[in-house]
Amino acid sequence: MWACKDSGARDTWSKAIATIDLTLQKLDTDPTIRHLILVYLNGWQTGTDITYRPPRELEAVLREQTTIGWHHFFEGWLSKSWIEAQQTYYTKTKSHKTGRHWVVALIKKLWDTAWDIWEHKNEVLHECENLVTRSMGLHFNRRVTRVFLDLCSHPL
Repeated sequence: MWACKDSGARDTWSKAIATIDLTLQKLDTDPTIRHLILVYLNGWQTGTDITYRPPRELEAVLREQTTIGWHHFFEGWLSKSWIEAQQTYYTKTKSHKTGRHWVVALIKKLWDTAWDIWEHKNEVLHECENLVTRSMGLHFNRRVTRVFLDLCSHPL
């Protein structure tokens, strides 16, 4: 479902990535970590192999997350190493924020985003079902009306 190729799903994904990016900016995410997350999520969603070579200090984090899976990342299963990597950035920038708080906020955003995509998929699915049901109902009503008029036009 997350990797749906429908044009509406692609638009929904693009908006979802934009909101994740905005959240990462608001959380004062390390710019390199932010870039990696967005590149790898987009690569996973489109099925594209990522050739980007990360900075040495983030290679282990990416390896661990790739082992866990980026679809799992999107569903909130993040490597614990993300906490340490983001905490390193907060420490360097003398921020009082914590990597633990950052990862909790990120997971919440990922869950909200997954929910939005799931709702979009259901709306599309049920809208199509409702169109078919409505069409069948109109067809059935026309047939019933025709039968009724035929019966009325023939005296008993």
